[in-house]
Amino acid sequence: MSHSNTELLIDYWQKRIFSGAAPRRAAIDPADFPTLLPQVFILGRFAPGKYAFRLSGGLLRDLHGRDLRGVEFTSLWATDASLSLQTEMERARRTASPLKLRARAVAGDVLADLEITLMPLSNDAGGVDRMLGLYQPISPLARLRGQVVEKLLLVRSDAEDNVGRTHIRLAAVGGQRVG
Repeated sequence: MSHSNTELLIDYWQKRIFSGAAPRRAAIDPADFPTLLPQVFILGRFAPGKYAFRLSGGLLRDLHGRDLRGVEFTSLWATDASLSLQTEMERARRTASPLKLRARAVAGDVLADLEITLMPLSNDAGGVDRMLGLYQPISPLARLRGQVVEKLLLVRSDAEDNVGRTHIRLAAVGGQRVG
């Protein structure tokens, strides 16, 4: 079960799908979800499986202790999550479906749980080259006591197709499960 903010943004995104294709970037108006803006971000695709932050809200800046513009998304994660994340992000891009990630933020010896959602967006030519994202805390961030998040651990990856069924995929690298 997802957080209500996650469901709100996914519903907003789904209402802008046309003919099964990812919504156009121009169809997304941040004024429609002002209370979520500190948690919202946009990723731009610069190579297969490679997405960098184009915009990020204040919550992300506060958690990571820096402006994330230009930072590659998977670089925030533990190394063993990169391949699984890249694979899932490309699948979400191809299928025009949301990708929900359960993550554990590590700040020193303290942990906090997040739900990170990615939703593909298309350009005017119809190609998917952006992801609308949401960082949704699912545990109190106060436990971080202002410490900067050093890395994110991938707990679970849930991808949804356009009819809302959830698929859980596993990936392996060198014979070890990574997702």
